[in-house]
Amino acid sequence: MKKICREERLSIMKKLCLLLLAMVLLLTACNGASDNLFYNYNNGEYETSYEPPTNGFGEKLEFPDDGLTIMLPDTWQGESDRYRNLEVEPQPGRIDFVFTPDAALALLARLDDEYDMTDDERMMLWSDFEAMRIHIATVLVIGVELADAGIHVLEARELFYHEVVIGDQGDYRYLFFYDNSDDYDREHLSAEERERFNGLIDTLEQLQSGIAMTERTIPGDATNFSALTLDGEGIDSHFIQQYRMTVVLLWATWNEESLDILPNMAQLQPQLPDDVGLLAIVTDIFKDVEQNGSQGDEFAAVAANVVAAAGIEFPVLAGNASLFSIMELGRAFPTLLFYNRDGQLLGPAIVPPDTSVAALLGLVDDRLVMLGAVG
Repeated sequence: MKKICREERLSIMKKLCLLLLAMVLLLTACNGASDNLFYNYNNGEYETSYEPPTNGFGEKLEFPDDGLTIMLPDTWQGESDRYRNLEVEPQPGRIDFVFTPDAALALLARLDDEYDMTDDERMMLWSDFEAMRIHIATVLVIGVELADAGIHVLEARELFYHEVVIGDQGDYRYLFFYDNSDDYDREHLSAEERERFNGLIDTLEQLQSGIAMTERTIPGDATNFSALTLDGEGIDSHFIQQYRMTVVLLWATWNEESLDILPNMAQLQPQLPDDVGLLAIVTDIFKDVEQNGSQGDEFAAVAANVVAAAGIEFPVLAGNASLFSIMELGRAFPTLLFYNRDGQLLGPAIVPPDTSVAALLGLVDDRLVMLGAVG
């Protein structure tokens, strides 16, 4: 079979990206999903959470939520101007290594500096920018059942010629995609950039050998938290232990959909079974339990007024460090989480498309059925 050229593959990738961006992301329940997975309804894939690297281009990149550590070759390390073209782009369950030429960076600067561009001109400039970037390698962490035909895998296979299975860990498979030196188009690179670029791709095998699977952290862990309500009342993980199941709402004061769901959540509470608890976390207000400090005070009054107007009588917590594992599941708002009394998630996070009381009751019933099956 004749291989398509890199430009054609990039064109295919751009079309796929535009298609995905046009879709509305819905997170929905899936009875077969592990408790630390998201389920993307539109592309039918499970996605892990992730922790962006914080140590720049040092010796090691760590992604604890993905159970992944990458030891970088010497030629990949450094934070000087010499390495400005190398970018590490983490996404949930995916890490892309991309080389961006100076010419492309200049186009990006125009997008920031030239405010009188039309939308079509900006779209064209962005398209040119993307076309000039060179994808060096990609690491995927994906559900084993999707490793053969998942959309991210198919995209990577369109972009790269070579695929290596790093290994399996639990329900996940770790894959590494790359191209050989002769497969890359260096048309947009200066002589200096070609030297830097060649130094990167000549050590791709070292990069591959530096990929290690590590113990994964579990996003959403609610086994040990302590927080304050908007009224200053202390609430900890014992609250969840009181109930057979607890529904947790993640919301934000700036989010219109969050404000719309609150009155319905207030109406939902008296219709819940006695062994189902209800808890909310407002994610843009932070209160430290030990130091009694706070951030987001400008939103606190807004939140208190909204909660009172909605008639909410269940606890509404302000965020803090002990809640970060739960709060990181709020990729969109409002988000619903369901926990058993051990503080473990029941299925993936949900951004409900229908926030009516009847629909919310239906979600609760579905999770109670799941809880029965799990128990």
